[in-house]
Amino acid sequence: MLTITCAGRVGKDAVTKTVGNSTVTEFSLATQIGKDRETFWLNVSIWGKRGEALQPYLTKGTQATVIGDLTISQGDNKTFYTCRADQVALQGGPKEQRGDPYAA
Repeated sequence: MLTITCAGRVGKDAVTKTVGNSTVTEFSLATQIGKDRETFWLNVSIWGKRGEALQPYLTKGTQATVIGDLTISQGDNKTFYTCRADQVALQGGPKEQRGDPYAA
C-alpha cells in the first residue's frame, strides 16, 4: 500500500454520495510538482461522517492537505491517481484572504 501526503487546492466543490449504508465525499486536489511545476491532479475520497462534516468547507480554491492510501490506475491512455484519505487538513484563512501559493 502506498501512502501519500499532498497539499494543493480543491479543483471543484466536494460532493457527498450515499454508497450502501455509508457515505463518501469526493473532490479533486491540484498541486504542482517538479522543476517545471507541472499540475498533478489527485481524486480524493473521504468515507463516513468526517467527509460529511468537511464537505461544506471543501469548495473550489480551498487549500487543503490530504494524507491517505494512493491507488494508481490506467484507462483511456491516461493515468488516474486516487487517494482514500485518512486525514484532511484545511489550510489558510477565509477564501477572500487567500493568495495564490504558486505565484512568484
